[in-house]
Amino acid sequence: MPDGSQNNLIVPADVSRLGCTVEHQGICLHKQDAISMWLLVDRFRDNNTLVFYKDKADQPPPNSQLEQDTFVLCIQARFQLDTF
Repeated sequence: MPDGSQNNLIVPADVSRLGCTVEHQGICLHKQDAISMWLLVDRFRDNNTLVFYKDKADQPPPNSQLEQDTFVLCIQARFQLDTF
């Protein structure tokens, strides 16, 4: 293969990095993490997915033994709830 061929310029790590970039664009909905998280939660709820969200500002549920600054995101699809 010639040195300038595409096979010598693109390696599996490049493909992986590009895949992560595409995935990140679908998940990172805003440059600020807190806003991005709320937008993602709204997207789940719009798709009829049950979501429980607790961030640093929320009090932990009673008897949960969670620290105040714990972040929790629980996602449960409707079929999971029906099956449970």
